[in-house]
Amino acid sequence: KGSEDIFISKLSPAGSFIWTTSAGGGGRDDGVAIALAASGDVYLTGSYSDSATFGTTTQTAQGSMDVFISKLSPTGSFLWARSAGGSFDEMGAGIAVDASGNAFVTGSINTRATFGTTTLSPVNYNYDVFLTMLSPAGSFVWATSAGGLEHDYSNGIAVDASGDVIITGSYSSSANFGTTKLIAQGKEDIFVAKLSP
Repeated sequence: KGSEDIFISKLSPAGSFIWTTSAGGGGRDDGVAIALAASGDVYLTGSYSDSATFGTTTQTAQGSMDVFISKLSPTGSFLWARSAGGSFDEMGAGIAVDASGNAFVTGSINTRATFGTTTLSPVNYNYDVFLTMLSPAGSFVWATSAGGLEHDYSNGIAVDASGDVIITGSYSSSANFGTTKLIAQGKEDIFVAKLSP
């Protein structure tokens, strides 16, 4: 539809295509991370510009790039799609699903960004880390952020058997994660953070 669209494909264990579907609009749309629930449902995140259509749902970006989160059935039908963002660039970079079907999404924001009814503000309007939780029905449950004065990025996420969420990425200079402050030894360092459900 546009310069770049999103595709999702399911293949059999032998490598045969079972189904393929796409999403997007007139701008640049990037599917970045995917997770599979125990039910067989598929969760996807990434970023999109302008407006993008996911099945019968069209989302319109507030800025140049917004985060999308979508859920598909095991047969490849879009069940819902949600958008989060602000007036500049927000990127979804990692997604994980717990045993109950809740989705946890991480990535980066660099302006005031809204996730449901929660608005996050990055420090100094450089990139900060975000983490948000959505219910199985696609409602935003909570959202939080972490970071410092320089650029901070999150691009990996996992959920353990207790429902705790672990994220990883990179930070520059120093970054605050709740009450913990990390000081980088070089230009960019790695962080690993664990959060409660």
